[in-house]
Amino acid sequence: MALPFLRPRTGRVIARLRPLRMGEAGPLDQGLGEARPPARPLLSSPPGWPFRPGDEIPGTPAVGDLDADGSPEIVFATRSGWVWAVGRNGLPHAGWPLFLGEECVGSVALGDLEGDGDPEVLVGDRRGRVHAIRPSGASAAGWPAEFPGAPEIPGIESAVACADLDRDRKTEVVACQGEGRVCVFGFDGRIRAGWPVAIAGADDPPNAGTVFARGPPSGISTATAGRTSSSPRTTIASMPGT
Repeated sequence: MALPFLRPRTGRVIARLRPLRMGEAGPLDQGLGEARPPARPLLSSPPGWPFRPGDEIPGTPAVGDLDADGSPEIVFATRSGWVWAVGRNGLPHAGWPLFLGEECVGSVALGDLEGDGDPEVLVGDRRGRVHAIRPSGASAAGWPAEFPGAPEIPGIESAVACADLDRDRKTEVVACQGEGRVCVFGFDGRIRAGWPVAIAGADDPPNAGTVFARGPPSGISTATAGRTSSSPRTTIASMPGT
């Protein structure tokens, strides 16, 4: 049976290769045929998909039930600064999309900042602001928050993250600015004491987002992953007193 040879990124079949049998000899290009489309689509999508916002999506979407109706929404930001929430039927959620007025190149996150059980949509922009948006499309109280020095300093180009860093049952938001400074914001958008902090290698800022890990003896640290020209890098910055 001839095997399809696909052009990278497009999924288009450009040749079909016939495997050689044991003992069979012949020129290396034997078995190549004319390009022809596959008999059926390589991917199948549910009704209403794929969704096309008409702009580039630089970051990774997030998935969550914004309105507690038992059906998840897909949330993402486009490069031109639009934030979309799309239902499972491929239609925009009520009140969305929202225009942030600034370019967005990082991934979005979901976190319940107000403690009401409904997740806020969290995203940074290249002006240095962090947005927290309610499922209705309105900004949460105290948001957007601004990185100290914005907009003169480089903006936020990686994913934001959220977690209860100090075990007070309130969610903090962590963002990394384009020159390698990490900042922690409280649930109300206020900058936590001791932040922002500069991490090593500020000339090569993190670009892979922020994750959380619990470490001894107690407390939670933020781990920001980046990439230098030669190797990966992970930097740990702890909450004061942890």
